[in-house]
Amino acid sequence: MSEEMNKKVEIVRSFFKKEQPKNHPIKDHPLEKCEEYTKNLYVDMLCVFAMYDNDDTENQFNFIQRIMSGIEDTLSINDHIKRAMEVNVDKVGEFIKQIQDNDIKGIFFTDALIISCANGSPTKKQTEFLAEFADTIGFEKKTISFLSKMVVSILEGNSDKLNECANECEDIGKYVESAMCYLKTNLEKILLSCDGTVYWHLKSQDKIEQLADNYQFKNLDSVVLESIVIDKNISFSAVKTVRIENCIFEENRNGPVLAFSGVETVIIDKCIFRNLAKVLNFITKPSVANITNSLFENCSALSGDKEAVIITSTGADIKFENTVFKNIYNSYSDRSYDHVVISYGNNIEISNCEFYDCTWYYTWRGENGMFYPQPKGKDNKYIGCRYLS
Repeated sequence: MSEEMNKKVEIVRSFFKKEQPKNHPIKDHPLEKCEEYTKNLYVDMLCVFAMYDNDDTENQFNFIQRIMSGIEDTLSINDHIKRAMEVNVDKVGEFIKQIQDNDIKGIFFTDALIISCANGSPTKKQTEFLAEFADTIGFEKKTISFLSKMVVSILEGNSDKLNECANECEDIGKYVESAMCYLKTNLEKILLSCDGTVYWHLKSQDKIEQLADNYQFKNLDSVVLESIVIDKNISFSAVKTVRIENCIFEENRNGPVLAFSGVETVIIDKCIFRNLAKVLNFITKPSVANITNSLFENCSALSGDKEAVIITSTGADIKFENTVFKNIYNSYSDRSYDHVVISYGNNIEISNCEFYDCTWYYTWRGENGMFYPQPKGKDNKYIGCRYLS
């Protein structure tokens, strides 16, 4: 290849490298929620860490630009490098105040560790610099140890190492939560229980061995389930918050699939409920539940079942939005029972939902016999729905 062509290839490669951070932004970084002023200070200081005792900063600046792309930074990396070169005592003090006030010191230290490991192991000077910074923001040795091990698990893509170090520590839940932008993309699975929070996430939707036929989460602050395929019954008892996202519940005729007792808040988003008999049961107050962007499909009551197919509730505040119901069926015909297809309870709101080929028995409950009582809400569509009598 001629020298001229080599130069042209290098120009193309240079363009590819320049565009790479834009194509691989780090999404859901905690810095996204901060003000522009805080974002700029944060990135300036990351550049300080990237340049300290380092002659080859390509990997470090590439990583920083991925963060910048994710938070939609309006400055360029060269702007931040220039600002980093002008850092003084007052600016460092203001930076410390900002990360303390915005509770992002954990994720900054995580980012600083990742940057320091970008070319391999940190140098002696870089390690000392990190230790001095950690001391300044008030981190104890056990916190530094956990964050260091967590970063190693991120860089190695080692789920077992993360679970092991999390089980050894206390008061680290907020640091785990802040680093989810890395954990969820770098690890195949996250199965953590720490500080009253259970967090189960799979990178690709699949089943997990931890679930028995009737699994219970009890006496917890929070339970988060993401990207899991579930064919078991799960109950939540005395849990403050339950968040279920991007999960598939299927092939279970022994419901209710999800039962909530003494749960304060339930968030279900982007989930599929398929081939089930009973789906959701809210046993006691208080429960506030939002079910959004989900699909209920091919769910039908068992023969002679007089309870609702989708919802059984004792008064929880339940809201469905942007959700689709397909082929939901209940043919129980005894008028002495309050049986319906979709919902049962006094505080239900259904808006912007679509119903396809749903079938129920009798219309004596009102114009739309699949509900009892009639829910609040608007802008729903009913296509091919019918009743038997």
